[in-house]
Amino acid sequence: MVRPPRKFVVLCAPNAFKGSLTAMEAARAMARGVRRAGAKPVLLPVADGGDGTAAVLGGKRVKMTATGPYHERLKVEYRRRGGEAIVEVAQVGLARTLRRDPSKATIQGVVDMVLHAVDHGARKITIALGGSATVNAGVDLGEALYKKRGFLKLLGLFDVATLFLDAPRLFGPQKGASQDDVRSFERTFRHLARLPFFRKPARTKGSGAAGGIGFMIAALGGRLLPGADFVLRALHFDDALRHCNLVLTGEGKWDRTTREGKAPWAVMRAAKRAAVPCVALCGTVTGKPRGVRPIARTPQEGMRHAARLLEEAAFGEVKTLLNQE
Repeated sequence: MVRPPRKFVVLCAPNAFKGSLTAMEAARAMARGVRRAGAKPVLLPVADGGDGTAAVLGGKRVKMTATGPYHERLKVEYRRRGGEAIVEVAQVGLARTLRRDPSKATIQGVVDMVLHAVDHGARKITIALGGSATVNAGVDLGEALYKKRGFLKLLGLFDVATLFLDAPRLFGPQKGASQDDVRSFERTFRHLARLPFFRKPARTKGSGAAGGIGFMIAALGGRLLPGADFVLRALHFDDALRHCNLVLTGEGKWDRTTREGKAPWAVMRAAKRAAVPCVALCGTVTGKPRGVRPIARTPQEGMRHAARLLEEAAFGEVKTLLNQE
C-alpha cells in the first residue's frame, strides 16, 4: 500500500510581541498563515523571563491586587503549579505605568505576590525578572524574605545576563534615570558589592537583571538561570523539533539584545542543533541578521497590525518552502 505523503509540519514558537500580542496570540496568527499555505501548524509559544513567562509555563491563575511601581494599586496575577508559584516582575513593572523615575519606584508589588503565594502554601517561587521599573538591588525583597529563606526555594529567570555592578549604567537610563540618579545607584551598588555577604551574589551571572533583583535572589540563596533555556527545557522543545519541518519564531523587535538571551535566539540555536530550518519573523529588525525577517515597514505599523502582518509573513515563508519541494 502506498502511504500518503507526510504533512509539512511547522512549529510556531514566537515570543510575545510586546505591546501588541501575547506569545499565544502571536503563535495563533502564525498558525493561520501556515494553514492557508497548506501546512500543519503546531503551536508552542515561548518566553525568556520577560512578560508572558508565567502564561507560557502554565499553571492555575491566581488574581490579586498588588502595589504598583509608584505605590498605585494594580490588578495582577501569578501562576501556581502545585507548591510552586511563578511570579512576573513585569506585572508591576514598566509596562504598567507611564511614569519613569526609578529613584522613586518600588518592587513592593513583587513582594506582595510572593508573600501571597507563600501564605497560600507555595514553597518554591520562580520569579521572571524582565520588565522591572526599578534599579534598587531588590532591597524590598531581601527585607521581606530574609527570615523565610530557610524553607523557601527561590529561582530567578533572567533574559539578559547582566552583572550587578553594570545594572545602573545599562538599565538606569532605560527606566528614566538621570545621570545623577545613575551615579547614586552606582555608589549604592558598589557599597553592597563590597560587603562580605554580598560579594559572591554580585559576581553571579544575571545578578544585574531587573535592576538588581537577581542579585538579591542570589543573596537569599536562590538560583539564577537564563530564562529562555529554562522555558525551552520545561516545554520539551527539543522533542517538538523532532516532529517538524520548519520552525517559525519571532518577537516585536530584534536588536543587539536579542542575542544576549532572548527567546527567539534560543529557539534559533535549538533549531540549528537539530538541523531544522528556522525563520524569525519580527516587528522590526536592526541590521541584517541571517534568518530574520521584518514583518513591518515601521514600528507603528508593526504595533497596529501585528497579527495580520504575522499571518501574512508566515503564509509567505511556508508557501515559498513548499513551492521549492
